[in-house]
Amino acid sequence: MLLLVAILSCLNTQVFSQGTAINTTGNTPDASAILDVSSNAKGMLLPRMTQVERLAIPNPAEGLTVFQTDDGCFYYFRNGIWWRVCGIPDCTGFNFSVLAGITGPNPVYAGSTIALTSTVTGGSSPITFSWSGPSGFSSTTQNPVIAGAQPAMSGVYYVTINEGHGCTASSSINVGVCGTTVLAGSNSIVVVGSTLNLSATASNGTAPYNYSWTGPNGFSSTVQNPSISNAQTNNSGSYIVTVTDAGSCVAKDTASVTVSTCVTNDSVVFTYTGGSQSWTVPAGICGNVTFKVWGAQGGNGGGNGGYAEAKKIATSGDVYTIYVGGQTGFNGGGTGSSNKNGGGASDIRYGGSSLNDRIIVAGGGGARGGAGEGGAGGGGNSCSNGAGGAGGFYPGGVPHAGPGNPGTCTSGGSGGSSYGGWSGGGGGGGLTSGGGGSPSGGYGNAGTDGTFGTGGNRGFNTGYPTCDSGAGGGGGYYGGGGSADGQCAALGGGGGSSWASSSLSNMVFVGGVQTGDGRIVIRW
Repeated sequence: MLLLVAILSCLNTQVFSQGTAINTTGNTPDASAILDVSSNAKGMLLPRMTQVERLAIPNPAEGLTVFQTDDGCFYYFRNGIWWRVCGIPDCTGFNFSVLAGITGPNPVYAGSTIALTSTVTGGSSPITFSWSGPSGFSSTTQNPVIAGAQPAMSGVYYVTINEGHGCTASSSINVGVCGTTVLAGSNSIVVVGSTLNLSATASNGTAPYNYSWTGPNGFSSTVQNPSISNAQTNNSGSYIVTVTDAGSCVAKDTASVTVSTCVTNDSVVFTYTGGSQSWTVPAGICGNVTFKVWGAQGGNGGGNGGYAEAKKIATSGDVYTIYVGGQTGFNGGGTGSSNKNGGGASDIRYGGSSLNDRIIVAGGGGARGGAGEGGAGGGGNSCSNGAGGAGGFYPGGVPHAGPGNPGTCTSGGSGGSSYGGWSGGGGGGGLTSGGGGSPSGGYGNAGTDGTFGTGGNRGFNTGYPTCDSGAGGGGGYYGGGGSADGQCAALGGGGGSSWASSSLSNMVFVGGVQTGDGRIVIRW
């Protein structure tokens, strides 16, 4: 008792009839309190004990309060039972935080890895993690990794952590995923003295885009599609464009440019017009040009036209005359009955416009007669600088009349024999003479022979003026022979021969490949 009095004396204890005050200020106790303890620097400790000790208290009074050390909760006794008060932790001022981050650059590039991090300060174990983010992302690991990043994964990633006391902390990081791409281009190959045009097209990013070009000779530009006028050979090389979008995503691409005194990788195409055409070798062409020539198919579904190919050294400014054969017979196709004209040859002429100025020819096919097929252009014997035309024939064999003979590397093939009103097929054109026409077989006129550049004509049957059977031979270097009407049963005309001048190189000849009108392609 003396000890308690001494302690209360040190705390400036004021004892009054209505209550007792314990403080450092000398204030009297509140009228409603039997014991009034106050301080702004210290707290008050209730009795502390284990659960076993609490339960051993005999006959606890109503309202008796203790602090249990087993679970860190307060207990008070009411209505014959102990009540537990644990409450919610006050984390104010508690040293516990988290910082969300990312390993490596931010933004990351599409297809790479998003490596998220969470750095924890303070707290007590156990600590749990909960992540959420774009595209339904979630994770309970401290440092989750997302493989195969895509632009849809861009956005804010949140992490919330909980520690052993029940305190929480949160943080977030905005992650960008770059899908930006750029395609660089140019008008290469560029001829010296002309304008070099560069182009760049950015996509899959966030506009606006900023462009930065670098290239040979210290070239640089911030224009999307820059140009260099009066380009020279030293402007050749790699031009690199770097694009940065509004989200700081970067993409690069390269355009390889050649500035040359020679133009390559281009072509011109000529189709059937029914007249002559011309081609002037443009500036910048160096070395060989390749001529690809197809003759026309014979009329009435006749033999297919031939194909001829060769190379020639070209000079800028040179003029070539172009003839593209037609199924109408234009350019050497022989005249047949009704729609049975021979297919016209296709050819290129240099130094003039006559037949003697031809430097390459693809033979036309013979027309289909009233009873048999026309011969293919350039479909006969293949020679060092040409191919003879095939003769007219009867499909599946010759029941009565003979087929025309193919042209050879020397002369044209002879016409097929006629029999019993059937007219044979016209012979194919050769390289030194035309194909022979088929004999009349006693019915009217024979088909005429092919000549230099022209197919033979139908042999008209004067005894049967209404016959519509004889077929014209195909045009060619030498034309195929025509077929006679016979007794209104004629086989087809012969095909014209293909040929190329010995001044050309790398010759190729294929018979019977072209349907419809002919065509010519010049490539360099």
